[in-house]
Amino acid sequence: MTTWRHRALAPARWLREALRAPGREREGLTQSAKMAVAAVAAFLAGQLVDPAQSFIAPYAAVFIMSETVYRSLTNAASQVAALVLGVVLAFVTIQLVPQQIAALAVAVFAGMLIGQWGRLGGSGIWVGVTALLMLTYGSAGNVLYLLYRVAETMIGASIGVAVNTLILPPLHLRDTQHAVERTSADIARQLSDIAEGLRHEWTEDDARDWLHAARSIEAGARYATEVAGQARESTWLNVRNLFPGVHDRRHSAVAHQAAIATLGEVARQLEHIADVLLATSRPGNLSLGLDRDFANGFPALLDAMADAVGRYGRQENREGRGATRLAEALRRILDHHHRLADDGEQSIHPPGAGSGRVTLLLATERAVRAMLEDSTGATAAR
Repeated sequence: MTTWRHRALAPARWLREALRAPGREREGLTQSAKMAVAAVAAFLAGQLVDPAQSFIAPYAAVFIMSETVYRSLTNAASQVAALVLGVVLAFVTIQLVPQQIAALAVAVFAGMLIGQWGRLGGSGIWVGVTALLMLTYGSAGNVLYLLYRVAETMIGASIGVAVNTLILPPLHLRDTQHAVERTSADIARQLSDIAEGLRHEWTEDDARDWLHAARSIEAGARYATEVAGQARESTWLNVRNLFPGVHDRRHSAVAHQAAIATLGEVARQLEHIADVLLATSRPGNLSLGLDRDFANGFPALLDAMADAVGRYGRQENREGRGATRLAEALRRILDHHHRLADDGEQSIHPPGAGSGRVTLLLATERAVRAMLEDSTGATAAR
């Protein structure tokens, strides 16, 4: 199938996935529907304030809708504050600078400076924009008109918060385990690919591909960390905390967050391994010291790590007896690591050679110990 057909079918696949099972796609579909409901409700409410101009209320309602209830509340506060500051700025400016063009320049300049205040977040730009709108409409000196706009904003923001809080408030706890599984599977697959490549004649191009893949995985691990933080935030002030089973899922999400942090460290060490192998493959870097004995033993170490990372990605292996068995397997990998390191120390001549070997062994040890510390902690917690 051609690329353009893949792209054309992507929205249909996304919608089919949203309707088929719970997940990020369904959350997106739900949030879109809620935005539509909030916009209509805010528009009708705004009509009660000023039938002639009620565009701000639905705008405010949609703008504050966010991935979590907590963020909707903070967005509402910053949005209302920004608009009030913009309205006040427009009124004060037109009183001090009666000429409209000059007042516009002063208000936009001052509004953009005020908008850089950190407490306003992404809403800061609307201080200057609101002042601009009020001045260009010629209503900056009309106190009643300005009060209507403030009232509209507060009504719209309140409706947006109410809809996001009371109608299927977003809860992203299911995303964390998926992030753990996907990240661990990606790391395990890449470790196996490198091990398989090292057993045959490999080139600089192979090593460059490994590094590119490792960097992509590390970027994915960083994104998984953001997903975990969002999942935790989604429980704050969420009425669905009162539903049966949510407490257990929230506890599980916290545990997944720790696992994602561990996998982030493993992904960073995977990138170090690929980086060293790329450096080793280049002409003139023979002093890095990947001799034949090490080249024969290191792939087996990577395969054992790949198996351990894959097992670590499954929740049952990070709890209770599963964590105990995983910890034992990780200790056996460290024993293999130490034997490989001891053999290397005896074969490196002259002193100072073999820096590549040392870096590879250090990276693998850090990756294994990161998983071991988490598994040992889970065993102790039991």
